[in-house]
Amino acid sequence: MQVYYFEPNDDIYVATSREMAEVGIEAIRVEEDFFDMDLAMLGQDGHETRAVLISHDDKNSERTFRFIKSVRAGKKRNANPLFIVRDFKSSNSTADILNAGADDVFSRPFKGVEVAARINSVNRRTHGHVSPSVTVGDIVAYLDGRDPEVHGERMELTGREHSIFNYLALNAGRVITKDALYESVYGMKDTPPYDKVIDVYICKLRKKIRERTGNTYIETVYGRGYMFQAPDTGEEAPSVSDVAANIEQGQQAASFVGR
Repeated sequence: MQVYYFEPNDDIYVATSREMAEVGIEAIRVEEDFFDMDLAMLGQDGHETRAVLISHDDKNSERTFRFIKSVRAGKKRNANPLFIVRDFKSSNSTADILNAGADDVFSRPFKGVEVAARINSVNRRTHGHVSPSVTVGDIVAYLDGRDPEVHGERMELTGREHSIFNYLALNAGRVITKDALYESVYGMKDTPPYDKVIDVYICKLRKKIRERTGNTYIETVYGRGYMFQAPDTGEEAPSVSDVAANIEQGQQAASFVGR
């Protein structure tokens, strides 16, 4: 999981980034000019789950509000998790920050596990999930950071596998492009991995799922991407004529028995 993190203080950035890294959150440090860019890309597939953390300075409150406005700009009003981090709580200014478009305000020092929980909570809501889990066939996908379960047993995933699986689960039943998966996992890395890395992880996920369910679940939609959905059982719903024929047969059988 990656987050864009604006923190001007080097010591605070190092300490808080280390705390978030303990729970698998990779903080990508951004400077003030990041918020002067066209941030419409934040709303694109693969980017929309990436949170933005902004360090608030009470002596420069206008900067925080300008940053919030920049993140929420665009035709679709980017719905990325947006959090403001500060040194102490203040009810009045917190209300103003929330009304401006932030999802939450919390104080330092903070725990990485709390940041992860806040990010997962916002992403669930923006993708239409109220529950912290999604059940697809025999698989229970947890949207709070836990590994999925198959028939009640944990299916252990590596960090990268989990990132890809979680993004597919958030978008269950929807075709997700390879580019979107790539962005959701690697994003702004200075050294991008090789081209086929997503294909490799998809193969690993399919193998683990097939070993436990006998089915693939992650389908390739050729020319478009991948879709996570329950396998097709091959059973078709009966037609109207079939239903009518069955009713007629039942009536005939009942008539015969009654003789």
